[in-house]
Amino acid sequence: MLYLYSILDILGQAAEQQNLNSICSFCSRMKRGRLYAAARRNDCNVLAFGQHLDDLAESFMMSIFHNGRLRTMKAHYTVKEDDLRVIRPFVYVREKDLRNFAESQKLPVIPENCPACFEAPKDKVHSLLLLEYIEASVHGQERQRVKQVLAQQEVLFPGLYWSLRSALHPVMAISKTGVESSVFGKNGVLATSLKGKILSQHVFDDEEES
Repeated sequence: MLYLYSILDILGQAAEQQNLNSICSFCSRMKRGRLYAAARRNDCNVLAFGQHLDDLAESFMMSIFHNGRLRTMKAHYTVKEDDLRVIRPFVYVREKDLRNFAESQKLPVIPENCPACFEAPKDKVHSLLLLEYIEASVHGQERQRVKQVLAQQEVLFPGLYWSLRSALHPVMAISKTGVESSVFGKNGVLATSLKGKILSQHVFDDEEES
């Protein structure tokens, strides 16, 4: 089995940017670019991501709340260069089922470790990035809040996630990039408050259109 290990100083590169709108979006693009490059370098034409049904449902709700858009991560899509296909095999699988499987098989699990969410800016990172650390923290807190809201509703409606799966199918089945932006515009409906801007601009940092 082939293993690849890559080190990328994303925060250091972010500090060098003159007009950085979002550290979350920047990080997402950098990581995705590195994954695309690694796949091409090793003659792979399919790249698998691990997001599950809970992730897609949370992203869907956050987009509705803060962007006014019916959008979530795609189950599969072809990149703009048309040489690489990205798939998400677990879009119909619950997070708890994946967790139980990982624990039963004693698989190594990497905990959440985003330095922008969990650490204060280091000296080497420009002080102007402080707002971006706040943004990353707020974004993480908002996703956790939506997760809690859905958990509360699932207690009342045990079939909630299977209903959400059916509702999500048309939007996650879009297989080309740029379709949502052509319909809704690049940024959708943006809020005007500071917090609104943070959430509405960067809900979909992990999607290829960011």
